[in-house]
Order: sequence, then C-alpha cells, then structure tokens
Amino acid sequence: METPAHAREHDTDAEMQAMAGPAWRDVAESAYKAFLACLDSDESWPEWDKLDAEEQTAWEAAVRHTGNILNSGTADSPYFGKEKDWKGWSPP
Repeated sequence: METPAHAREHDTDAEMQAMAGPAWRDVAESAYKAFLACLDSDESWPEWDKLDAEEQTAWEAAVRHTGNILNSGTADSPYFGKEKDWKGWSPP
C-alpha cells in the first residue's frame, strides 16, 4: 500500500534522518518502553525485540503521526482526525 500523503511529507532518506535525529524505529522503541514503564499492571508485556514486525510498524506509525502533529506548528493541526489514513502503511 502507498504511504499516505501526510506521512510522506515528513519521510526522509537515511542520511537526512541521521542528521535530523534518531531513526523513527528507534523513537517507536523508546515510546513503547515508556508505555511499558507507565503501566501499573501485573500483566507481562513482551520486550520490543519480541514484538512482531506488524506491531513494531504500528508503533512507528503512531510516533510518525505524532511527529506530524507536533511539526505542523499549529494547535489545530490538520493531522488530527487522520489516524485511519495510516492503515496498511509500511516504512519507506
């Protein structure tokens, strides 16, 4: 499936991403670890490396979407309400 237009706006090649900061997948892993740290549960959750590719991709889509909202520079970001546009997305 093709990357949604709003997702492509902030996609960068590896060189640009390295200059700009951490890779999106690394940010997704950090977000997942923060999520786990916030849970007050006896339920056992898998480590990042134990998640399947689909779950890791979903976390990456979530942090990319959040990045789009934060980078829009406006409180009424046009990215709000576009969450379902990520369905079927895969990293470039």
